[in-house]
Amino acid sequence: MICSAITVLLTTYKQVSIIFAWQLDQVALNENNDDLAFKQNEELICGTLSHILQTIQKSSPYFYPFVYVLTDHAQFNNDSNLNLIASPFIGLARSLITEYERNRLKLIDLQISLNNNNQSTFIHTLIEYMINSRYSTDICQVVLRRNHTNQNQKSKYEQSSIIPKRDADEKAFRLCVPQSHFLSELTWIEEEREKELLPGIVEVCVHCVGINFRDVLKSRGLYPYTQPGSDFVGTIVRACPTTNYQVGDHVVGNTSLGTYHSHIMINSQLIIRIPSDFPLTDEQLCGMPTPLLTVIYSLKYCVHLKTDQTVLIHASTGAAGQWCIQYCQYIGARVIATAGTEEKRRFLHEYYGIEHVFNSRDTSFVNNIRKILPQGVDVIVNSLSGNLLKESIKLLAYHGNFVEWGKRDIYHNGNLSMFQLRSDCSFHVTDFAGLADHVSPLIRVMLEEAIDLFIQHKLRAVEPTVTYEPSQVIEALLRCNSGQVMGKTVIRITLSDQPLTIHKKQSNSLLKVVSDNTMFPSEVCNQGTILISGGLGLTMSRAVVAEDRTLNNLIQEHLSLVLPPKVRGAWYLHQATQFLDAPIHFFIMFSSIRNHLLEGSSAGYNAGNQFLDALAHYRMTQLSLPALSVSLPAVSSASMFHRQRDRLSTLQSTHGFEVLPPIAVFELIERFHTSQKTCPCPVIFAVNWQTLYERRHKLPIFQLNKIVEARYTVMKLTNVSTASTGLNSTTTLNLNRKATIIERIQMAVARLLGAADIVRILVDRSLTVQGMDSLAALSLYNWLGQETTVFMPLVDLLQGNSIETIATVIHNKLNE
Repeated sequence: MICSAITVLLTTYKQVSIIFAWQLDQVALNENNDDLAFKQNEELICGTLSHILQTIQKSSPYFYPFVYVLTDHAQFNNDSNLNLIASPFIGLARSLITEYERNRLKLIDLQISLNNNNQSTFIHTLIEYMINSRYSTDICQVVLRRNHTNQNQKSKYEQSSIIPKRDADEKAFRLCVPQSHFLSELTWIEEEREKELLPGIVEVCVHCVGINFRDVLKSRGLYPYTQPGSDFVGTIVRACPTTNYQVGDHVVGNTSLGTYHSHIMINSQLIIRIPSDFPLTDEQLCGMPTPLLTVIYSLKYCVHLKTDQTVLIHASTGAAGQWCIQYCQYIGARVIATAGTEEKRRFLHEYYGIEHVFNSRDTSFVNNIRKILPQGVDVIVNSLSGNLLKESIKLLAYHGNFVEWGKRDIYHNGNLSMFQLRSDCSFHVTDFAGLADHVSPLIRVMLEEAIDLFIQHKLRAVEPTVTYEPSQVIEALLRCNSGQVMGKTVIRITLSDQPLTIHKKQSNSLLKVVSDNTMFPSEVCNQGTILISGGLGLTMSRAVVAEDRTLNNLIQEHLSLVLPPKVRGAWYLHQATQFLDAPIHFFIMFSSIRNHLLEGSSAGYNAGNQFLDALAHYRMTQLSLPALSVSLPAVSSASMFHRQRDRLSTLQSTHGFEVLPPIAVFELIERFHTSQKTCPCPVIFAVNWQTLYERRHKLPIFQLNKIVEARYTVMKLTNVSTASTGLNSTTTLNLNRKATIIERIQMAVARLLGAADIVRILVDRSLTVQGMDSLAALSLYNWLGQETTVFMPLVDLLQGNSIETIATVIHNKLNE
């Protein structure tokens, strides 16, 4: 029933978001109802979420709605009253993040007690948070609590009135898009100007900006890229010496980073000087870049428009349409146009002298054009959609070009008959905002060409150019939103001499982001190769039913197969220990590092792992019972990785993970057991940080990517800070001397083994014979990587190679 309703929603509405909150009504887990709770969790909650996501993939393979998964106290931390039964659901949903559309499946754990006094306010604020976080790329899991420090405060604003033309240099400002994304709530706020000027960058004081319809979508939260504003005119106030610009240069440009600011930083390749004799005002010019560069790119670089060709321009009274008409007339092409109202069609007749102008609101233009051009049209520039697009493409002449400027049919995956292109025709989809990064070398060239065409009076300003003051930004955007306007709408920024109220907003969030569930805290990552963090586990028997399945193949029977051995088995063992007369001194559980890497096809497997993680936390924090849950790495000749060598090979090649011998793992477990009260859930692995850093962009979660970057930075800084005493302090000549490498390794081993004298460490004997255990070998592995940037296989160090052998390997690597 639910899935069929979702199918209808996806095929009926353009914007759909789904809130999955079934877990909030989950039966609590206790000794009296464990079977009911487990069954509800496995079949009703985990199974239903999987089925919903499968339905979305089948019903709408090209558009994935945002799915917000709400849980109640399911994520554990020091202050959480853990809801144990929800943890398998968290493990499953977290793994499915990697198989659903990127950044569109979000987990929100609510850790708040609701009552009649705060419920409506909290719900409103929660929805506001969901809307605001939709396009965030760095948050997929959060814990939200009530922000008690501000819960009794209303929104506070310090307001001041400025004259932008007079005060902008002293008080910079920008447009603030509200969390609600209501145009009526747009405000201008103070902004700190950036101090650092990077190579190739200039700072521009923005005079005025052009409004594109895309800016309306951005302001309403319907366009997932950056801030509103792309086209501008301004004056350079700071310039990096590496650029060809000077302070005071008058420039026009385009950027994807937002322009509704008094000051912006921009790459100097994206701007061009405006000549002193330029015929347009700043207001007329600021709306030029996106529309006119779209025209030039489409007609010159895609279509290669020639004199005497015929061009049909649909809905041609906007800025892009008018400049398209002007460019065609400059080339000498014949223009046929359409427009939606009699007023617009009359404007095109009278202002541009176009003989044939037809109605764009119905298909009558098709027969009208066929009457005057029975052979068809050479070029069609289209911004119509649906049936009007399908009828338009039938008008193409032999070897014709169809230029698609519209977005609706593209992003709705509209169907188009290939038969209409049979006469050697071409179809071009042009979105300048999306192309800018790919054709950046062309941007400056096209800007220069556009400026020259204005100076030669081949092009002129579009009509009308309607100018608004910054205090009228809402009216300006509403005008563009109406879809009935002609010409161009622009906003003055620092050119405005009208009063503008700007705000300095204080924090008033009712929600506090407690944790984004990052894999490893930074302070832990800085300790070395062995990383310890929140972890997973299973009881000593390590019951495993592993059958990896992708989301498309994840069915209820599969979940019922893989979850009970881990989840119920661990819970029943926990319960059994409660009835023993003798005290339990240890409760050790094992799991896999795979749960932290969030691999695909492991949702069911990791659902069980997450429960075990939570069980260890629950026993230790709420019952004060012993518990240690160890997330195992790749262990040689043992564990799941040994049975699935292809998976192990993938982890080694793509992430740089090393295989650990069993004895090293056992020694670490013994050490962790003594500190289980402070770290009940360790995660263990050895990794080649260089390899992991090089492949960090392929890591499945944003937070892990950032941790790797931070760790690699620490390693580089360590190398610099030890330059006076370490291996890196030697000259290049010394680095190439094997004797120097042997000496440095000998000194390091002496420190690791606590030798009173370096001469006690023999360079030609096995290090194992000389007392090096697995933990010392791990430390040596990490030291070698930092000092030489050469990462030997950890297994070689653990097998007891001599210092001479190790130095030979490093020497050869350094001199390859």
